[in-house]
This record gives sequence, C-alpha cells and structure tokens, in this order.
Amino acid sequence: MYQDLLDMEKKLDWTIMRKKAEVQDALGRTASVSIDLLSSLAMSDCYSAQTTRTLRLFLSHTSSGQAWQSETSASATADPPNFETGQGIPAWQLKIEGRLLEVS
Repeated sequence: MYQDLLDMEKKLDWTIMRKKAEVQDALGRTASVSIDLLSSLAMSDCYSAQTTRTLRLFLSHTSSGQAWQSETSASATADPPNFETGQGIPAWQLKIEGRLLEVS
C-alpha cells in the first residue's frame, strides 16, 4: 500500500509539472508559475525578471462504498461485491482543478 501511495505521488507530481508546462506554452512565454498550495509546495523562481503568475489548485476527494460508511458493520454476512455492475466495490476519487490568477 505504501508503494502505491508513492506511485500515486509520482504521478501527481508529473501531472502538476505537465500542466505547468502546458500553461507556459499557452501563454507563449517561459514565465515561471508559482503554485499556491496549502502544503506550501516550494518552487524555485529561476526567471525572476519575467512575469510571475499564480496557479491556484483546488484539491477535493470523495469516497463511496467504504466499510466505515455503511450503516451496518462490515461482517461476513455482507453481500460480496459485484464486479460486473460495480455494486459494493469501495471507490475513491481525487479531483484536481486549477485556475491561473491574473497579475495584480
């Protein structure tokens, strides 16, 4: 499970860097984009003479079908998951949204 979390973190880091590059390409210049996160992710500002913009990220997650969410405790009498319909399979979803803020 720990290795899965490390793999997820690598994918998330790669996605953030890819989106940063896409934003820079869309702007048509190589401006450094600082990321404003609650975790205070530090990015180096190697283009200090150019315009710095802020990419505000909104992270949210939802879970469904978890054992702690059911009214009855998870026991041997619970129905097994149906893999064809997806019924009874625990799920988790991470949603990442971003907005490039204007220079003030």
